[in-house]
Amino acid sequence: MARGESFPSLVAVMERLLAPDGCPWDREQTFESLKSYLLEEAHEAIDSGDAKHHREELGDLLFQVVFQAALARSQGRFDVDEVVAADTVRGTSWQPEFCDVWVQPLLQHLDPPPLPLHSQQPSSVSGRP
Repeated sequence: MARGESFPSLVAVMERLLAPDGCPWDREQTFESLKSYLLEEAHEAIDSGDAKHHREELGDLLFQVVFQAALARSQGRFDVDEVVAADTVRGTSWQPEFCDVWVQPLLQHLDPPPLPLHSQQPSSVSGRP
């Protein structure tokens, strides 16, 4: 399986859970009700020991991100693709010397395409160490 190829499956599972005939518990959730789960999964990912446990906890954390993006989509705020695209642009701004050549061509499918990456805020300003 190619890298990232399984991500659409996770999004599809979440969409199914939130469908009108999906899981009643999932459909009742709000950003507020999910806060503790998001924090719990982040802490468990940080505190995980071996690689298997770490992978599982990162999966649980990713599920929470996809869950919240699906809730936002249902409210017309944003969707998971916008989350990934925004984070890609933000993350690439941390190392602009590499990103204009390697990453900028990958982002051109976005509508509208992002600003050239070298015009993004440098890491010392964005707060990244």
